[in-house]
Amino acid sequence: MAVAGIAWGVYSLLGRGVTTPLEATANNFICCVPLVLIVSVLFLSNFATTIPGLALAAISGGITSGIGYAIWYQALKALSATHAATVQLSVPAIAALGGRVFMSEDLFYQWADDGMTVVTDSVAAALVADRYTTVIVMDSLAFVRRSDFIFEEESILWFRGYVQSDTWTSALDDVLDEFGAEIHVVAHTPVRTLESRYDGKLLAVDLERPATEMLLLVRDAGGREYHRWRVSLNGLPEPF
Repeated sequence: MAVAGIAWGVYSLLGRGVTTPLEATANNFICCVPLVLIVSVLFLSNFATTIPGLALAAISGGITSGIGYAIWYQALKALSATHAATVQLSVPAIAALGGRVFMSEDLFYQWADDGMTVVTDSVAAALVADRYTTVIVMDSLAFVRRSDFIFEEESILWFRGYVQSDTWTSALDDVLDEFGAEIHVVAHTPVRTLESRYDGKLLAVDLERPATEMLLLVRDAGGREYHRWRVSLNGLPEPF
């Protein structure tokens, strides 16, 4: 995608000096034919087509794309390089909006984040406001940080080192202090039986044989500490 973006930028800059956009576009398409044939031969074993498919491909490439490129070359004459670049950046957002309007496609959150710099945060929020009670607006960096916080293997939600090793006391204490918690329950690293580690500050509850035991935590009336119980298949709790 990075190479494609650079190529499109070079293509646009070269087009600013074109005097006959339609002829230049036709010549560019002709120059692409040898490359297309070479790639097609390489993947000939996977080739499959239908008459409607060929027709749609011809219309998409020869008519809509061809005319679009010619119009773009014509428009470049009146645009500065900076202005042209700004217009180009709006294309993904416009394509996504077209998919929503004409194809009823969903404007999922990842697109909204990618399009923030194009359509602005407020516009992206307005697009989904009718489908959500709360819309949180954040820039791309904030989105990545929050995504990593939840999904990365090294995040506090998925980190397996606490169960696989007993050398993370300092890190565990930092996490508990950060969130004002007393216990960290790990439910994604399988163990044979419920385990209490790090002086009871970490409980491993993801069983290799699911549902053979259950952890029951009950905070006392004063809210000072948790009482821990192991419930086995007989349904009787025992101190854990």
